[in-house]
Amino acid sequence: MPALARNGGRIVYYGVADEADRVTISPFEIFRRELTILGSFTEVDSFPDALRAFRSGAIRMDGVITHRFPVAEYPRALAAMRERGTHKIVITP
Repeated sequence: MPALARNGGRIVYYGVADEADRVTISPFEIFRRELTILGSFTEVDSFPDALRAFRSGAIRMDGVITHRFPVAEYPRALAAMRERGTHKIVITP
């Protein structure tokens, strides 16, 4: 994930994870690139603010959204969720 942030940028781990989940990071890359890592628990009230940040471009989604499917291809989108390398899928009208 650090590769998606610019130098001096902020990485936000947002959502809910299992207690056993782990993330591997390179401390050298964090220090050298002066990155900030912030964790945020999912709160229903914070979703509109997060959506505004995504829409305004304040938060880049390059590399995070890996697939887009029209709603007519919903079964294909579900199958894609099982593929290695899939991060986020967007379903469009």
